[in-house]
Amino acid sequence: MTVNTSEQTRVGVDPRPVVKHGDDGTWTVSGSRCTRCARAIAYQWPRCPGCAGEVHPEDFVGIGVVWSRTTIHIAVGDHVPPYTVAYVDLDNGPRVLAQASGETVDVGARVRLVGLTSSGDPHVEEVRR
Repeated sequence: MTVNTSEQTRVGVDPRPVVKHGDDGTWTVSGSRCTRCARAIAYQWPRCPGCAGEVHPEDFVGIGVVWSRTTIHIAVGDHVPPYTVAYVDLDNGPRVLAQASGETVDVGARVRLVGLTSSGDPHVEEVRR
């Protein structure tokens, strides 16, 4: 089984969510929602990890709020330090881990998904008002 990211990856090997680019230019996270408890899940699971209910596929808008973030100052894989990662609570969905543009994205900042990094990680940037 494969998922649709910037490169084909086997499910269970790559922990990153599936990110899709829509015809309208927006980016979304393709996941699931539980029919029993309504939990939003950033992945295509066969059952809800919270209540074991049935799930249905759902795409989640790539806009949300930074829940937590950190700047990493060591090289990990192909990532060149320093780089910032953030947990983002998507407006209509789950919390996802993404690489953030710059080191100044604060907790509580509004961000939007702008694609995938060269390493295939979800990439967000702050929404400027």
